[in-house]
Amino acid sequence: MASTSLQSSVKRQCVITLCLRGYEYKILQLVFFLMCSDIIVGHDILKRHSSLQVTFGGEEALLDICSVAAANIEPAQLFTHLSLNCKTISIKSRRYSTSDLQFIDSEVQNLLKEGIIEKSVSPWRAQVIVVISENHRRRMSVDYSQTINRYTELDAFPLPRIDDIVNKVVSYKICSRIDLCSAYYQVPFREEDKLYTVFETSGQLYQFTCVPVGIQNGVPSFQRVMQKIEEDEDLKGVEVYLDDATVGGLTQEEHDTN
Repeated sequence: MASTSLQSSVKRQCVITLCLRGYEYKILQLVFFLMCSDIIVGHDILKRHSSLQVTFGGEEALLDICSVAAANIEPAQLFTHLSLNCKTISIKSRRYSTSDLQFIDSEVQNLLKEGIIEKSVSPWRAQVIVVISENHRRRMSVDYSQTINRYTELDAFPLPRIDDIVNKVVSYKICSRIDLCSAYYQVPFREEDKLYTVFETSGQLYQFTCVPVGIQNGVPSFQRVMQKIEEDEDLKGVEVYLDDATVGGLTQEEHDTN
């Protein structure tokens, strides 16, 4: 099935002629699974039509788009090179003000809802810190400086030179700048690496399911992912620096195509 974690054994199969919404589809192979499910409409039917409309029952009018696709991003390798003396560390619990604790609890619930973190039983344990940004906004972060960052050797993957990017961008007539939303949280990493990202809050342990902020090799790993997408998709007129992408062209048409 679409998700490799969901598998069923075929019990029987037959060849049928299917009538669906006034259309007739001949010589279709129908397979039966050990599951309670409606018939799955596959590509053999869908490729005969220009589009497929699915009703979701919302209040807003029809949203008409040309296609939907999910990016297939290879998991980032954050802990490929750990020092030989690496050992499990569990940091002592911290005390927080009532205001900070309420803020942390709220952030954790949001991360859980988004599937960015999950509960953990790892022997590692880092602690949460609340930092104030330049615009005086609070941000929750995890202090890995005393845990896994101590044993993670630096990934030497280089970041692009800003002046090189500027020299390319100024040659375009029209440019758009794209800033990715929660960029690190869009990149998964290996299942076996999750235990290193564990943190404690409110008497619970949580681990990240995607690249966390504050981890040693988060920056070079993210840049590697972005450049691989750029190369694999053969993107033109695109300059990428971490979660900032600049798209340019000599004309409006070229810019829109890029």
